Amino acid sequence: MLDRRQPKNVNAPMKCTINFHHKPIEVEKDSKNRIKGVQMEHSITKKSLYVPCGLLIYAIGYENVILPGLESSGNKLLMKDWCRIPNEKSKVYATGWCAHSPTGVIASTQSEAVAVADEIAKDFAQHSLQKEKEDNNKGSKWRLDDRNVPYLTFDDWKYVDECEKTMGKILGKLREKIQNVSEFINFSRR
Repeated sequence: MLDRRQPKNVNAPMKCTINFHHKPIEVEKDSKNRIKGVQMEHSITKKSLYVPCGLLIYAIGYENVILPGLESSGNKLLMKDWCRIPNEKSKVYATGWCAHSPTGVIASTQSEAVAVADEIAKDFAQHSLQKEKEDNNKGSKWRLDDRNVPYLTFDDWKYVDECEKTMGKILGKLREKIQNVSEFINFSRR
């Protein structure tokens, strides 16, 4: 497997060029659909530049786009803390250059992204616990209704209990149990 990663011709000429202020306009491919070259444009002078190449690595630069509805000052997000953006409607987070300014390297912004993901997980767990507590305060009726689960209230059960006792008396017993659950529920809803 490692042999395939070795260059086929180590004596081939190699060149690395860094072209600042250029943006790719078109990537040209050969008949085998491999990169052949890139047509570039200088973002200030608008001059065109063709770069023949077999590998293209590009950096897109930094542009912070503020999403509609998020508070900002200039082109900078207003942050609640190091990763949270104040928003009434939902939880919004930012990391890396969007959260501060274009500083640091990929490794530091990646570490920060992991830390923000941890904060999101903590907030989600806290929100889930809080929601569960709120749901429990609503009682189980709300949850059963929400999930379309058939159930009996205590008043329903008292009605069924009386009916079973009445049917039992007719048959000469203490009670006659209703065996089928759906009948039991339907019977109580009459």
